[in-house]
Parts: sequence; structure tokens; C-alpha cells
Amino acid sequence: NRHMLYQYPLEAEQRIINAIKAGQQENACQWLDDVIEENFRRREITSAMKKCLLSELLGTLVKGAELGGSIELMTKFLEEKGIPEYPHAKKAKEYFHELINCLCEDIRKKEDAKRENRQFGKQVMEYVQQNYQNPDLNISITALHFDITPSYLSALFKEQTGQNLLEYINHTRVERVKELLEEGLNLTEICALTGFRSSGALIRVFKDYRGNSGTDEKNV
Repeated sequence: NRHMLYQYPLEAEQRIINAIKAGQQENACQWLDDVIEENFRRREITSAMKKCLLSELLGTLVKGAELGGSIELMTKFLEEKGIPEYPHAKKAKEYFHELINCLCEDIRKKEDAKRENRQFGKQVMEYVQQNYQNPDLNISITALHFDITPSYLSALFKEQTGQNLLEYINHTRVERVKELLEEGLNLTEICALTGFRSSGALIRVFKDYRGNSGTDEKNV
């Protein structure tokens, strides 16, 4: 029953975890300091219990690192610095401050990268929307435009949008095909306006989306 030996309520732990996950090192450090100071000033706490408390605080930071996607940095830090066993509050806080600062900086960088990647996914979608009429448009041409490799473009687009890039290109074309069919254009005219080199290619791609679109193949 640790609560008879030191005080570390679940509410305090959750505050620290949330702060680390959000990359807010000042709040995380302050709330962790409060826990250490409150317990280390108690006369009845033993050195063994101090070590137990520090271990539990370390476990809290592990949870925050996992939620923030920074567990690799956490592992590396522990390999270099070891497990905290400091009997004095000052040394314990210095250890945890260094770790929290590293974690929060890493988490913020990862979040910034995610935001940039999400914006990149939107840029790729806009490029496809503007160029789907070009029959040469494919993953390689799109990657060339953004000056990255086709494989990296495909992986990044999938990660950020949840869609396959080639399927997105074809889906964009098919959606336009459906609009043009309703306008009464013939297949030759539609192919010229949607990037398909032939009516056969159009029909093959259209069949793949027939179930999702609810459009009967006879309409093509």
C-alpha cells in the first residue's frame, strides 16, 4: 500500500502525462516537482520509499513518452543516464527536468512534422485536381513535380490521407466522368477531358469504382 508511505495520487500522475504528451515541459516539471517536494520533506519517508517514488515517477514519464510517440528517445536516455536513485530532492528534480525537456522537445518536433506532412498531402490532392486531365499524370510524374521519390510520395500520401495515390488519381477522374455522363457527352469527348487515353481504359477504371459509385456499367 504505497499511499501509506508516500503520496502520489492518480490525478497528479495524469496531469504530468497529459503535459508531456502535449509537449508542455514547464507544466510537467512543475507538477512533478510538487510531488517530489511534498514527499521528500516528510520525516517518515525512508530512502527505500524515495526510490520507489522515483521509480513510479519514471513510469509516469514512460506513459507520457508512449502517448507522445517518443519512447525511443526515452529508452536511449535511460541507457545513457540509468535509473534515478537520488536521495535528495534537488538531484532528483534535475534528472527528471533533463528527461522531460528532451521528451517534450522531441514530441513537439514530431507534431510539427505531422502538421507539415498533412499540409503536403493536401498539396498533392490539389495538384491531382488541377492535372487529372493530363493522360501522363501518375505517381512518377507527381513525385517529379514535388521533387521526391515515387515510393516516398506514395508512403507519405498513404500515411497522411489514408488513401492510395494512384487510386486517388483514378477516383478523381471517375468522379469527373460521372459528371460528364450526366451532361450527355460521348466517350471520346469524356476521355479527352478526364485523362483517359481510350474508352477501354476508361471503362476498366470505371468498373473498379462501379460498386462504390452506384453507377450502372450500362451507362458507360
